[in-house]
Order: sequence, then C-alpha cells, then structure tokens
Amino acid sequence: MLRVNLSVAIVAMMDRNGTGVDFPEYHWDNTIKANLLTSFFWGYVITQLPAGQLAQRFGPKILMTGSLFVCSLFTILMPLAAEVGDWGLLCATRVIQGLAQGFIFPSLHTLLSNWTPMEERGRFATYVYAGAQVGTIIAMPASGGLASSSIGWPSIFYIFGAVGILWALLWIFLGADRPGTHKFISKEEQAYIETHLGSKVSTDRVCGNAHLCNTCKESAATMHQN
Repeated sequence: MLRVNLSVAIVAMMDRNGTGVDFPEYHWDNTIKANLLTSFFWGYVITQLPAGQLAQRFGPKILMTGSLFVCSLFTILMPLAAEVGDWGLLCATRVIQGLAQGFIFPSLHTLLSNWTPMEERGRFATYVYAGAQVGTIIAMPASGGLASSSIGWPSIFYIFGAVGILWALLWIFLGADRPGTHKFISKEEQAYIETHLGSKVSTDRVCGNAHLCNTCKESAATMHQN
C-alpha cells in the first residue's frame, strides 16, 4: 500500500479541479511525473541484493520492523517534502522509501524458511504474496476516496503512514525470527514446526527440559534419527 499510494495521489496533486478540494497543486510535466513514480524502484532494487544475507545475519524481524517504520515515516513526510522542496525532495523521499522496502521480501523469505513446515511452505508463500496484491487492491480505491474527500490528498500519506507505523509497533511485540524466540507459542506447536522444517534443529530449541512432555521426547528422538 505504501508503494502505490502516490500513483493515485499524484493525480490530485497536479489537478485540484479533478477532486474539487482546495489543497496545494503542483505543475509538473510528464518527465517529472515519471521520475516521481519510478524513483521508488531506484532505491528498491539496490537493497534487494544484500537484504537476504542481512536477514540471515541479523534476523528478519528487526529488518522488517525497521524497513516498515522508515517507509511509513517518510510516507507521512511526503506532503511536507513536496511543499518544502517541490518534486526534487519528494523524489528523494521516494528513493528512501524504496531503499527501506527493499528489505521486506528477502526478510519474508527468511521468515517462511524459519516458520513454515516444508509441506505447508508453498501454501503459506501463496498467502504472503497474495497479500501484497490485496494491499494494492485496497490502496488504490481508498486513495482515490481520500483524495476527493474533505481531508484531501495529504490524508493519503498521513493515514497509510500511520497504519504502517502501527503495524511496525505491533510486530515488535508479536513477531519473532523463529519459533524458539516467540513469546507466546506453545511448546507443542514449536516442536511441530521445528521438526518439520526440513533441516536439523538442535534439541534445546524444542524444549528447555525435553523430559517434561511426550511431544518433546518424540521430537527429540525424531531429530536424532535424522
């Protein structure tokens, strides 16, 4: 959603008569418009390359949290960037957003490998990637509605940015790099996931005291056999 909202907002930003709402209007030619709409991907392609290795080294949770927070913060700042620095500063803001979002999908790949059993991984990956498209489906008409409302096109960036920051804050408390570091997962579910990941997992991640439950005993025995 944070990636596509400018595609709708820029129409209202360049033609206030199209929305009937009195907010700042910018007279940009097609070249500037094209630069604004593509500048996100200038940054996006750069961080795609090292993001996978960084997610493996530092953990996907911190990368996703930082990525979404930075992208959301700069989304909120976009109306100010356009007002203060016109299209140049707005373009720079989009590049920073792209740099931040470039970490998202590589981090998701690491999360999927850490959390989803082999036999369920394809289905979960489908849900994840479909979610990105659903976000676009929601963002486009929602952005149009906000642009034509009394709160105008700046509200597109304020609302979507605020939602992104809220999501990042929730992810800090509810997310985890792997089952063994999750605060609320049951031992049974943790054992099931870790014994079906398709690779060996040390027994101390299954249960701190494996003799306490039959599930952990069976999980530990299975891993030793493998």
